[in-house]
Amino acid sequence: MATANDPTTLDAAILKRPVRFDRLVPFPVPSMELRREYLRRLTNGTLDEDSLVLVAREADRLSFAQIREAYILAGQRAFRRTQDVQTEEVLTAIRTVRGEVNGLATWADGRSLGFGRQAL
Repeated sequence: MATANDPTTLDAAILKRPVRFDRLVPFPVPSMELRREYLRRLTNGTLDEDSLVLVAREADRLSFAQIREAYILAGQRAFRRTQDVQTEEVLTAIRTVRGEVNGLATWADGRSLGFGRQAL
């Protein structure tokens, strides 16, 4: 098993070698509805419907893993305050994750890296 955010960065000899990779499984970014439902389950009912929609919109073009990372970051901030996770904390965490992804989106020579194929 192997993973790559951008298979074009891998040597063709690795990709084309017989029995090296038998199956490719793409994971497209989730739709608005899938993001909202994922957030509903992830937050375990702590965000109301309006907040879920707002956060799901803000998470546009992020993967499930990135959304979860943002929620964990928001949870860490809420833990320091000894309060529940608030909508604004999740929004801020999503922007933080998005900024980190954008900052790592290209190689020094300008080629796309990982999620950099799409502007986030």
